[in-house]
Parts: sequence; structure tokens; C-alpha cells
Amino acid sequence: MKNILKFLLVLSAIVPFQALACEGCKMAASKGISEPQTIMAGMAFSWSVLFMLAAFFLLLVIFGWAMRTACLQADVVHLTKK
Repeated sequence: MKNILKFLLVLSAIVPFQALACEGCKMAASKGISEPQTIMAGMAFSWSVLFMLAAFFLLLVIFGWAMRTACLQADVVHLTKK
């Protein structure tokens, strides 16, 4: 396990270009405030990412709740059989 972590650390140090921002993210910073449509597009992109993350975490909560409910029901059935 330690060897894998060392390898990933070395690999991330050797290949730094992987950490660069995408074109959409860089555009607003490189052009400045002179292009309001770029800033608005960046804000819309941010909101869409936040919405997708919220939907993902909502699904995780629903699945967690369903698993908890199933475990509680199985526990009740197991206790009543004794």
C-alpha cells in the first residue's frame, strides 16, 4: 500500500500539467471582467455543477435511508423469531 502511495505521489509530481484548469475555468480569469458573458457562463457552469452534486448526495441519502430502514426491519424480524 505504501508503495502505491509513493508511486502516485511521484507520478503527480512528474505530471503537473494534469492539474491545470479546463478551458472554461481559465477563460474568466484570463480575460478579466471585460467580458460579462464569460463571467455569466462561468456562474451558470458553477450552478450546474452544484446542482449535480446536490442530486448525487440526495441519492446517497435516499439509499442510506432505505438501507437503514431495511436493516431495522430485518432486526425486528430477527428479534421476534427468538
